[in-house]
Amino acid sequence: PTDKINSINIITHINELMSQTEITQYFKNTKENPIELEMVIPQLSNCNITRFEMIKNNKKVVSKLLEKEKAKEKYNDTITAGNFGFISYNEEQENIICLGNILPNEEIELKTFYFGHIITKDLSYQACFPVVFPKFVMGDPDNIRPPEEYRYEKEIINGKIYINTRSKITRLIICASKNFNKIEKKFSEDKKSAEIDIY
Repeated sequence: PTDKINSINIITHINELMSQTEITQYFKNTKENPIELEMVIPQLSNCNITRFEMIKNNKKVVSKLLEKEKAKEKYNDTITAGNFGFISYNEEQENIICLGNILPNEEIELKTFYFGHIITKDLSYQACFPVVFPKFVMGDPDNIRPPEEYRYEKEIINGKIYINTRSKITRLIICASKNFNKIEKKFSEDKKSAEIDIY
């Protein structure tokens, strides 16, 4: 969309039994105060995060690899001092991403890259693409739920899926398709590749 704010774009390439997915999420702080975002991404057995990329106000953010507790301490010190902070780490079966002190009108573009194996089940092939919406974390630890005006606005999701196989695609099912406005499928003449647009 021309207005990318609070939208998600997904591009997936499926080649036989492997998939590579790039999920880009766009945020803008439309509020009058700084905000903090937290994302909790579950780890899937057949899908692994390979890397993150973040662009803030059209500039790529570069981070250092630190021991987890030291990284958390540095992150807390950074946002307490009123500066922008970014941290990602593993916690049991989850990946945590925190973005602190996003100032009013600042824009963030967060890219998450996944590599996955296609599950074979009942003579079919199944691929999963996790999409996780962020939650706002306020400065007041006693405030469990953020005020209404800080909740993430209605999300816009666009997706493109490319499939290439050696055998013919006989049936293509997109779960939760009723949640989308439109799905367009284009198959090659030999039915060995497909391009799907999701809106």
